[in-house]
Amino acid sequence: MIHYRRYTPHPALAGHVECYWHLRRSAMPAPAPDRILPDGCTELVFNLRAAMQQSDRAGALHCQPTALLAGQISRHIILQPTGEVEILAVRFKPHGASTFFPFDQAGLTDRNLAADELGLPWRHLEEQLHELTSTRDRLRLIERTLLAKVCASTPLPLLDAALASLGRSGEASSVQQTARQLSLSPRQLERLFQRHIGLTPRRFARLARFRRIFPALASRHNRWADIAADCGFYDQSHLVREFRDFTGLTPGEYLREADGMGVALLA
Repeated sequence: MIHYRRYTPHPALAGHVECYWHLRRSAMPAPAPDRILPDGCTELVFNLRAAMQQSDRAGALHCQPTALLAGQISRHIILQPTGEVEILAVRFKPHGASTFFPFDQAGLTDRNLAADELGLPWRHLEEQLHELTSTRDRLRLIERTLLAKVCASTPLPLLDAALASLGRSGEASSVQQTARQLSLSPRQLERLFQRHIGLTPRRFARLARFRRIFPALASRHNRWADIAADCGFYDQSHLVREFRDFTGLTPGEYLREADGMGVALLA
């Protein structure tokens, strides 16, 4: 049984943090791997129980750090639990991580950085979290750390406008139009996205369109031609190609497999 809950951030963090989330699952004799799908967000993750293993592109498993900054993922990843799972995480808005970790986010795409590599105060945060016993107290500690950093952040109105435009359209072809609306060249827009988000505008637009599929499933009941039309795909075969690119599976294969942590995190 998986217990998953989201928490709303402090109003001063609302422009940078999408939510906090807590997930717990008891140890299983032979836990199935979890397929984690891209969501356009970077996350600060604290694994409070048994270590997780992550597969590389060749399928080999490597132990994750127990506290890490997980960069944008351009495609799905596979995580393998090794025991009881308890994770507390900060899900940043698409450009929110750059507020707290002011380096080029493109260097973090499809990579993780251990908390030890992030410098103070992040390297001590995991140890402090283990000294506390309640999720609420741990969230307060994380939030205090974030609030101490957010005052020095610089607003990014052009990026906010670009994200809103591409998120609404979900069309890769709208990147040039978005750049024109903001009086930027496509190359300037791409540099802005790579620096603060870690994805190209085109990849972000495709991902935004892909993410619409899951709420549409609830009302369309696997009528894929209708879902394709509702979500902005050219046709059903276009939806299937994009779905396979992001998940490694066809929609039908994914629904037959769908279970576990990856599904919980779609909520």
